[in-house]
Amino acid sequence: VDPARLGERYFTEGSNLCILYCDPQGNPYKDSRGNLYVVRRLFPTGKPKFKAPPASGSRPYFSPLMPEGYLDDINIPLVLIEGPVKVDSCYQNIPVGFCFVGVTGTWNTKDRRDENGVWHDENETRLLPELKAIAMRGRNLTILFDSDIEDNISVDQAATDIGNWTRKLGAKPHRCTLPFEPDGSKNGADDFLVRHGGQALEDLLDSTEIEGWPLPAALLTNNG
Repeated sequence: VDPARLGERYFTEGSNLCILYCDPQGNPYKDSRGNLYVVRRLFPTGKPKFKAPPASGSRPYFSPLMPEGYLDDINIPLVLIEGPVKVDSCYQNIPVGFCFVGVTGTWNTKDRRDENGVWHDENETRLLPELKAIAMRGRNLTILFDSDIEDNISVDQAATDIGNWTRKLGAKPHRCTLPFEPDGSKNGADDFLVRHGGQALEDLLDSTEIEGWPLPAALLTNNG
């Protein structure tokens, strides 16, 4: 990722690497305390996981590199990826043709915020309103998680859950499975881009597998 292209979205705070989350218009999201919604990770560390503000729910990550109008154009395939850095690296290597949107974690498509955006532990879990607002009906959607999706039951179930709720919103969900490297190394979208380049990832995205089928998901296995 080229930090110069990302304005003030990436910054440091003490020993933390920070990324600011904004809505599609570039307006910063706020956390439960009224501060900027910023995810942080201790750097350097061998565990590259970003932590969201406590008791603030989840937000999708909309990249400042996303071309204007892509989010609302159902003719542009939507690609859901885990993590902001992967989204930005995809746009840097594949600047047009796909609408990449990030989720903070594989299960972070829902939270317990109320209609006013306030988190309460007793609230029912519901789909993020920011995701519900994305144009879905008739749109091809691809779930692009890391290469261990088939070996990780929780991640596999999260992909199935995304397939279910996006289909209810009228999308055509697909799953893109990244390969492991010959030596067994795991690939996320960013790893794969560094190792193989944008065209190789485009080829994978163009050959995705349908997630379920345009029938009630409960009647089907993952392969349809």
